[in-house]
Amino acid sequence: MIALAKQKGRLRVTAKETGSPTYTLDLSLAVAWVIEEGLTGLYHVTNAGWCSRYEFATEIVKLGGFHDVPVEPAEPGEIPVKAARPTFGVLSNDRWESSGGPPLRHWKDALRAYLFSRQDRWTLLQAGRAATHT
Repeated sequence: MIALAKQKGRLRVTAKETGSPTYTLDLSLAVAWVIEEGLTGLYHVTNAGWCSRYEFATEIVKLGGFHDVPVEPAEPGEIPVKAARPTFGVLSNDRWESSGGPPLRHWKDALRAYLFSRQDRWTLLQAGRAATHT
């Protein structure tokens, strides 16, 4: 979304698909917990809350500081996709929660953490490049 916002200056994203955005760092910590606890079976583990792809893109643009990039809702089928997606793809974390698994933070908090860590990595990368060229 960030690359598209920079490249196109506006975004069109479907508002008809809803899911559970999940930060891979949070998911990897949950997987580590499952391994440490010796749990078996199938668990759905996502960050708390859910949103449409449109809401997710809007939050990315806002937190990314792209206040001049409009995000517009697109109609189903308007944006080509490689695979069919469900309109409501929210996963239930009931089994995870009943297993005693630690709750994952809300997706908005996870997105904020990801974007700030991404910015930190970008800053470090740029500093490293500058140091090698002096």
